[in-house]
Amino acid sequence: MLKSDLVRELAEEIEVSEREARQLVKHFFKSIGKILEEEGRLELRGFGVFELRQRKGRTSQNPLTGEEMEVPPRQAPVFKPGKDLKEAVRQSND
Repeated sequence: MLKSDLVRELAEEIEVSEREARQLVKHFFKSIGKILEEEGRLELRGFGVFELRQRKGRTSQNPLTGEEMEVPPRQAPVFKPGKDLKEAVRQSND
């Protein structure tokens, strides 16, 4: 599913225009990023937890030149699904 599919489905579900749904989705994603940047964690009960985790620095190789290079430590967003989401996915696979 693409973001445009999500927008279309949301517009139908809550009976708003696709333009309004697109704004809602855009604002929701932007809010997740802002909260992670400011607080480092966002918990949506039943759905899951978004949080920032520290990644270690490492040595890597440039695939074009083969040259070794240092990749600095960084923070990366991760998502851990909640119990309700896990159950919903399991039930849809059965």
